[in-house]
Amino acid sequence: MNVKQLKLHDFIEDFVEIDYNTFLEIDKSKCKTKSVTTDLKEEYRKPIDTLIRDHQFCQFHLQQKINRDLKKFIKENNLNENEINILYQQKKRINSIIYAQNIKNAIKMLEDILNNKKNYYKPIIEI
Repeated sequence: MNVKQLKLHDFIEDFVEIDYNTFLEIDKSKCKTKSVTTDLKEEYRKPIDTLIRDHQFCQFHLQQKINRDLKKFIKENNLNENEINILYQQKKRINSIIYAQNIKNAIKMLEDILNNKKNYYKPIIEI
């Protein structure tokens, strides 16, 4: 199935920054998208929900946030090399969920983490 990915520049000749509500209105009028992919900005969530579209996060931006959160956690908690290795092994579990081939596998991996919370560092559970 070839799904067209909605991009801002599909609707305007010169790529300029426009208000996200304007973008969502353009989307609504020109294209019948099933989902919208954004970075992690909170302000996108409500307008996208209003349009009754599925909202997913850009994997690149999600990975950036995860890396920032883990680096901050390491620094704040002065983790040693072994603890850092464990944390990054746990991050691999999160990546397995993000890049899962299907939702069933992702849910299974997520449930495994949530059922074993005590074995995971706090930022992994928060992710």
